Amino acid sequence: MAKWMFGLVACWVAFGPASVLAAKFTVVEFNTWGVPLAVKDTYRYAFAMERLEGLDPDFIVLSEVFTARGKRAFHSAKYPYWVDGPKAFPKLVSSGLRILSKHPVLRASKIEFCKCKGDDCLSRKGAVLALIRMPDGTKLNLLGTHLNARGGDPVRVDQLEQIRDLIRREADPEAPLILAGDLNFTPDSEPYLWLRRELSLEDTWLQTHPASEPGYTYDAFENAYARDYAIRTNFPLTRERIDYILYKDGKSAKVSPESSRLIFNERPWYSDHYGLSTTFNTL
Repeated sequence: MAKWMFGLVACWVAFGPASVLAAKFTVVEFNTWGVPLAVKDTYRYAFAMERLEGLDPDFIVLSEVFTARGKRAFHSAKYPYWVDGPKAFPKLVSSGLRILSKHPVLRASKIEFCKCKGDDCLSRKGAVLALIRMPDGTKLNLLGTHLNARGGDPVRVDQLEQIRDLIRREADPEAPLILAGDLNFTPDSEPYLWLRRELSLEDTWLQTHPASEPGYTYDAFENAYARDYAIRTNFPLTRERIDYILYKDGKSAKVSPESSRLIFNERPWYSDHYGLSTTFNTL
């Protein structure tokens, strides 16, 4: 047997065919706490973006990027492809959504939620869905959203129904789907059960952590920003997991979470929320 052929066979035996070798990518979700006129220490935006660049994920899904200062800060040459959610007009502020990507965005679709409650109605909250071309030529559906904080579960379920319709219309069914964002509900709530049931989405935190690790992304007892803001806005002091990275496989491509971890969950605080980072294997 020729030496080159022997080497090829040995490589195949050791590693298997190239088509089953998994490639990895990382998604970060982060609520920047960029609410205009209600937050302080806006210099933290630049520091947060610097930290995000240091983490070096493939994709960053941001929410509450409401202000001009925030939009300037949460931008980077390291992420040449980006797309925002619905713009402000005719509301006071935009959706605050931004997706940053290392890889080309082939197309993007946006929706504004029809229902809202309280001061959430001042912004054009909604969702943005980006179809992304990965380095190996495959595609990925990446959806960022930020659901209502006020109004209770009925409002959030209505918003999820609009997201379901957006996915059915615009997502590439052959490609995996990842949904990331501040969903403002806990894992024991009706909207969470609806999301898992109706969209068949898997929760990356649950798949990579035991039940004894709650993964709180909002903690008004430990995080000074969360505590102070809750007091000023008459929100209860709580400790909850309300930010998520969820996923499901496409018809012709699959992904699997390898690890998921909290970020920015220690001093110095960058937001009233902690961020979430999940690394996926593509299969």
